[in-house]
Parts: sequence; structure tokens; C-alpha cells
Amino acid sequence: MIRIIYSKRSVPLRLYTVLFFLLLCIGGCGTKKAAREGDIHVSSLPYDVGQRAVAKSAMVSSAHRLSSEIGKKILENGGNAVDAAVATAFAVSVVEPEMSGIGGGGGMTIWMNGSKEAYYIDHYPAKRASTYSAVDGHKENHVLWEVGIPGTVAGLLHAQEKFGKLSRKEVLEPSIRLAREGFPLYPKLAHYLMTMKDALQRYGGWSVFCPKGEAYIGEIVKQEALANTLQKIADEGSSAFYNGSIGENIVKMLNEDGIPITMSDFQNYKVWTHKIPLTTNYKKWKVLSAPPPQGGLEIIEVLNILEPYNLKEIGLPTQSPRAFQLIAGAMRAGISDRAYSIDPNWSHVPSDVLISKAYAIERTKDVSAVPVPRVISPGKIDGYFGFGTAERDKNAIDEKGETTSLSVVDAEGNAVALTQTLSTEFGKQGGWVDGFFLNNSGPDFSQSIRHPLPTPSSDYLTRYSPIAPTIILDENNTVKLVIGSPGGTRISTRIIENIIYMLDYGMDPMVAARMPSIHALSSSNGVHTQMGFDGKVYEEGRKNGYYFHVNYGAIARIYSILRKDGYWIGAADQVHQGGAAGY
Repeated sequence: MIRIIYSKRSVPLRLYTVLFFLLLCIGGCGTKKAAREGDIHVSSLPYDVGQRAVAKSAMVSSAHRLSSEIGKKILENGGNAVDAAVATAFAVSVVEPEMSGIGGGGGMTIWMNGSKEAYYIDHYPAKRASTYSAVDGHKENHVLWEVGIPGTVAGLLHAQEKFGKLSRKEVLEPSIRLAREGFPLYPKLAHYLMTMKDALQRYGGWSVFCPKGEAYIGEIVKQEALANTLQKIADEGSSAFYNGSIGENIVKMLNEDGIPITMSDFQNYKVWTHKIPLTTNYKKWKVLSAPPPQGGLEIIEVLNILEPYNLKEIGLPTQSPRAFQLIAGAMRAGISDRAYSIDPNWSHVPSDVLISKAYAIERTKDVSAVPVPRVISPGKIDGYFGFGTAERDKNAIDEKGETTSLSVVDAEGNAVALTQTLSTEFGKQGGWVDGFFLNNSGPDFSQSIRHPLPTPSSDYLTRYSPIAPTIILDENNTVKLVIGSPGGTRISTRIIENIIYMLDYGMDPMVAARMPSIHALSSSNGVHTQMGFDGKVYEEGRKNGYYFHVNYGAIARIYSILRKDGYWIGAADQVHQGGAAGY
């Protein structure tokens, strides 16, 4: 209660009252202005502490707080975005061995701001036709037939040597120390360990993570064998892996499984460094994403389809039936065309057509159709490079992938979006050599090659992967958004949603990551959603022919960095142990 005391000689009460409310208004208005200016600094909710960060100069977002802190320290010590991304990727391999590691592979999109040039490095695992053609025809006789030549070491070291500023040893040292000193076993890793116990015991990995016979959350996990392997790579470079004892030990394990692989397969494996990202303009932004056989084609096609619409004006897809119809339909068209995203060393791939605005206009017919078609087939591009009608997408909704992703920006405006994987948790069979797990990312040579070239340009075949590390530039050709996702066939839809939530709807990265997700299928009119959609969206969707399946857990995770009002905002998905760190 406020009392105003006055005397006959005092200023009249009415004037005091006016002055009081004037001051209150000024104070209130000032507070509101400060709040608006400071919105970018609003604290995260308690369970997001460490998973959202705001910084002026540089930022790292990855699947574990320890790996993000390592990336941040690399940046503070004079490294650039590539140094930090490579250091973070090796560190993630230590703390998230169920998702990725030096026995796997992946891809990275790189933006070098000084030269204004973009690069894509494809280091996904591959298999050699001359080695595997006979094996894959009798794959039931081989437990490890899916193991491809791992590309992580070659890809990361190539990127660091070409674009980085620090030495190889400086970049690897934090991961070596982390593997040697250990980290507390966290719930998600404990869950995967218990789920895969039988497979992990077969090859010896189990005893490293569960020396007491069980996965005890909070126990310190030390990986001496991995530390020694990383030290050897730091000392000798990639030759330690592809020409030395590490590769020899992998060959020995695969030979024992009846696979006639030799060191020649390792010595002749090459990282694809000549690729450039697929590119499109989405409204006022430029999108850079992964070329075939990785999944950037889907990202770009869907954004091209959605570009003509003012999504913010239409409404959120969680509340507006029309927004839901547009986004779900565009996703279905993009997913169907992943049938074209195959290894260009072995097949014709009409990327230029698929990412064109004219093609997007053609595909809009499928997006707008009501009732929705039960199946959306790949677009017909007859006559282009000899293509016939493409096959319908056969990816099943329950296909999953255990993968990781990370995003990095530095003070010079350079950026890296990197996704790496074992494909299935611990590479499915738990093959464990020299402290790391082997992937199950290799292609199947018993399947026919679609639209083959007369003569492949490589003896190594890389299968389709939905990974799609993506960088988006603003109208000044500087980084606006860096984003990537793990999540198998759900990767593209999750990335697309988060892009439009941040760019079209103006959301904070963490808010975008929390938004209920949509995963629409091309092979059926079923749509997977998370909890949080308005009833009228379900009602109209059902009238239009959709069947809804509600996922109560995560669909795919997101690791993103957004430039807003002169700051970098990093967000790491709250589903795992993700962390964002910057300065």
C-alpha cells in the first residue's frame, strides 16, 4: 500500500498521483524494453541447463557436454571451426560409442567464411565390389558382412589438415585424455549396453564398459585401449589406421568371420573430397546440404516446395490444419525422391533436376492433393541421363539409425555441420577392435544397382544414408544457421521442421527442438506425430485421408546453432546428454 502525505504547502495530491504513475509507466516501459532486448539471454528451463547457450564469438553443439566443452576449448586456444569440429567428433566417439566412433563414418558440410567457399567431405563407410560381391550373396553365413571400410579417421584428419589451424596432436589430445581418465556412465549409454549385452560380450567390448558385470550409472568408464589407438593416430596420422596395425586387426577379425578382405581394401579406400554441397535459395537464405548418396537432396526439395508459402501467416502445423497439410505433403514428396539419392560413382543421379524450382512446382501437385494419395511415388524424370521411372521408396517407418551430429561456428564466421554414425547401436553386432566398435554401414551387393552407369567410376560402393549436415547463409553470405540430426530415416523431416521453425516462425533453437514433430511417409498415408497437436489438426487430417500414429518418445534429435541479434544461440537436444558451449 502506498500512502501520499501532503500539507497545504505541498504539491496537490492529483499532481503527485500523476507523477507517480508517470514514473511507474517509465519504469515499466523500460523494463519491457530491456526484456525485449534481453530475450536472447532468457535462462533455459532447469532440465535444459547446459543444453542451450548464448555467446558472442563462437559456439559448439554436440551430443555430450564434455565433447562440446572440448570443442569450445579448442576454439579458445586458437583453433578454427574445423579444428573444433574434428576435436569434438573424436571426443563424441569416446563418450557416445553406441552412436559413432572411429569404426564408422559420416559426412561434413564446411563453410570457410574468408574465401566464401563451401565444401562437402564424404567419409561414409564403403565396401569394395571385388571383395564383397560373392560374400553378400551368402550373407547369412557372415555375422559381420555389413561392415564397411571405416571412414571417420580419414575424413576427420583430411578436413583438419586441409582447413584447420592447429596440429593433429593438439586436436586429438583432449580425446586421448578423456578416454584415459574416463567419464561417468550416463543413463542412455547404460540402456544401450544392457540392450546389446549378448552382442557386446561376443567380441569383448562389454568388459570395458561393464567390468562389474552390469551397467552401473555413475561408474567411471575408462577406455585404455581406445586411448592407445587415438594416441597412435595422433602420432602417425591416418596411415596408422589404413596402413598399420589398426587396419590389420580389423582385417583379422573380418577374415575370422569368413570375409576375404585384405589390407588392400583399406589402403585403397578414399574419402570423397571433391564434392560440393547441394545448394538452393530458400526465401532470403541460401541452403547448403549433403549431396548424394547422403540426404541433403530431400532437405532442399522440401524447402523448395514450401518456399512460396507464408507459413508464419498460415499458422503453426501443430495448430493449423493447412500448415500441417502443406508441410506433411512436402515431406512425403521429398522422402519419395530419396530413391534417386544413390552413389553417383555407380549410378546416374539427376541432382540438378531434383533441386530445381521447376521440379518443386511439379511436385506441389502431390502436396496439394485432397484426399491425400495413399502413396506418393518418386517423380518421373524420364529421358534425363537415361532415367526410367524410379522405384517407390521402400524405407520402413521402423528403420532406425544410431548416429550423432554436431554443429560448430567460430569467431571468423567459419562453420561445420558434421554427422557421423555406426548405423545401428554399436554397429549392431558389437564388433570391437582396439577399443572401438565397427559399423554396419556397408551396402549389400546382392541387391541390384538402380540406374547403373556403364562402368562405375570407383570399385567402392557407398549406400544411401539420410544424414544431412546443413549450413544456411543469410543475404550477406554469412552463417545464419548450422544444423544436423541423428535419427535414421527421420533425419530429413526433423531438420526441415527445425529450419522452418527458426527461419519462418522466428523460434529460438531450443524452442524449435522442443516442438512436436511430424514424420510423414511416402509409402503410405500414415503420419507419425508427437504429443502436442491441436485436435482440429487431427480432425482435418483424418478427413483428408491421413492415419495418425503418435510417438510418445523422440523421433530424431537436433543439434543447431542460430545467429540472432549479433549472438550465437546453441541448442543440443534434451533427449540425450547433449550440450552447447560457447564464448
